[in-house]
Amino acid sequence: MFGSLLLKEIQESMHNYRFLITLLLCILLIPLGTFVSLRDYEQRLANYNQSMQLYHESSQGNIGTGFSAKGFRPPSSLSFLATGLEEHLPSLVNTNNTGNYWFDYENEMTNPISLLFGRLDLLFCVGFVLSILALIFTFNSVSGEKEKGTLRLLFSNAVPRWQLYTAKVTGNFIVFAVPFIFALLVSMIIVNLSSSLNLFSAAIFPAFVVFVFLSMLFILAMLNLGMLISSLTHSSMTSMISLLLVWIVLVLVVPKASPMLAQAIYPVQASQVVNMEKQAVQSDLNDELDKQRAELLERVASEYGMPNADLLLSFNNQSVSEQTREQAMKQYDSQAQPLEDRYEKMISVALKKIDDDYENKKQVQASLAANLSRVSPVSCFTYLISELAGTSLLELKNFKDNARRFQQYVKETIYDNYTLKRYVSKGGNKWNMSYNVDNGFDPKKVAIPHMSDYRRVTLAEVLSAQWIDILLLALYAVAFFAAGFVAFNRYDVR
Repeated sequence: MFGSLLLKEIQESMHNYRFLITLLLCILLIPLGTFVSLRDYEQRLANYNQSMQLYHESSQGNIGTGFSAKGFRPPSSLSFLATGLEEHLPSLVNTNNTGNYWFDYENEMTNPISLLFGRLDLLFCVGFVLSILALIFTFNSVSGEKEKGTLRLLFSNAVPRWQLYTAKVTGNFIVFAVPFIFALLVSMIIVNLSSSLNLFSAAIFPAFVVFVFLSMLFILAMLNLGMLISSLTHSSMTSMISLLLVWIVLVLVVPKASPMLAQAIYPVQASQVVNMEKQAVQSDLNDELDKQRAELLERVASEYGMPNADLLLSFNNQSVSEQTREQAMKQYDSQAQPLEDRYEKMISVALKKIDDDYENKKQVQASLAANLSRVSPVSCFTYLISELAGTSLLELKNFKDNARRFQQYVKETIYDNYTLKRYVSKGGNKWNMSYNVDNGFDPKKVAIPHMSDYRRVTLAEVLSAQWIDILLLALYAVAFFAAGFVAFNRYDVR
C-alpha cells in the first residue's frame, strides 16, 4: 500500500509545473552561484599571492629595529559555499618590536552593488530560493486534494492516514531532491574544472558532503513545514498566503530583528568610547611614569653631588666630569629599567582588561542575538554553512589565534635579537633609541617572516562548535513532521 501511495505522489509531483520550475531554477542558480563564487575566490587568492610577493620584495634586506612583520590571511577555499563575513574579516596582521599587533581590513568596496544585494552563493540558493520553493512545492498537498475531492476518495478505500501522509512527505522530498542533486553535480564539475581548487581533496570534499547532508536536512524541514501549513488550512489560497507569511517571518524578519532586539536587551557601548577610555588610562599611567622617572633622575643627580638633573643631562657642562656623568647615567638606567617594565606591564594589563571586558560584552550580545534568531531554521542553516565555509565568527577567532602565534614567532626570531640602549632627556623621557645586535644575528640574512603555517578551523571543530544548530535543524524537521501528522489525522476531508 505504502509503495503505491509513494509512487502516486512522485508521479503527481513530477507532472506538476512546480517540478519544472524547481528544476530550471536549480540548474540555473546553483551552478551560476558556484561559478561566481569561485571567480570571487580566485580573485581573492590572486590578491593574497600578490600581497605576499610585494611584502617579500619590500622587506628584503630591510629587517631592522623598525621592521613591521605582516601576516596575511589566506582566503577560505570553501567560500564558494557561503561568502559570509569574508569581506569583513581582517585581511592581515601587523606586528612590531613593542610586542603589539593590530589588524587591517579590506575597507575598499570593489563592488558596492554586491554588498547592497548580497552574494549569489550556495547558501543563498538553498537558504532563500530553495526554502520558498519547498513551501510552494507542498502548499496544496493536503488542502488542494481536499478541494479536488481526492482525499475523500482515498479514505473511502480505508487508506491509513499515516501511510498517506508519510508517502506525501517522502514523495515530495524525493522529487525535490532530484533537481537539487543534479544541480550540485553540475556545480561539482565546475569546481573540479577550476585550477585553484581540488574538490576531492581532504580539506574540501568532506566539508562539501556535510554541506549536502545539511542542505537536505534543511529542505526536509521546510517541506515538512509546508505540509504542516497545508494540513492546517482547507483551501489552497489560504495555504499559500499562510506559507508566504511564515516564510517572510522566518527568512526575513527573525534573522534581521534578532540583533536589534539583542542590542535593546543588552546594549554595548561603541568602540569609540572604549578607545577613548583606553587612551585616558594609558595617558594617566604614562604621566605617572614620567613623574617617577623625573624624581628618580633628580635623586640620582643629588647622590652624585649635582643640585639638579640639568647638570646630569648637560653634556657641555664642565663642572661635572664625564666619568661621573656616565656612572650616574648607568645608575639611573639600572633603576629606571624595573620602573619602566612595571609601568609597561601595568599599561598592558589595564588595556587588556578593557579590551577583554569589551569583547566579553560583545560576545554576550552576539550570543543573545544568535540564540534569538535560532527560532528560525533558516538562521540555524546559515550559521552552519557559513562556519563550514570558514567565513564566519569561528574563522575570526581562528585568525586572532594565528595572529598571536605569528607575533610570538616574529618576536623570538627577530625582535628578541636586539637589545635596547637608553638615552634620556630632562624629565627622564627617552629621546633616542639604538639597538645593538647580539649573538651574531645578521638582519640581512634572516628569513622574512610569513604566516605560512596558517591553521584552518577543522571540520570536526565546526561540527563540535555548531552542534546546537545541527540538533535544532533535525528537531525542526521532526517537529514539523509530527505536528503536520497530528493535524492531518484530525483533518476533515468533507
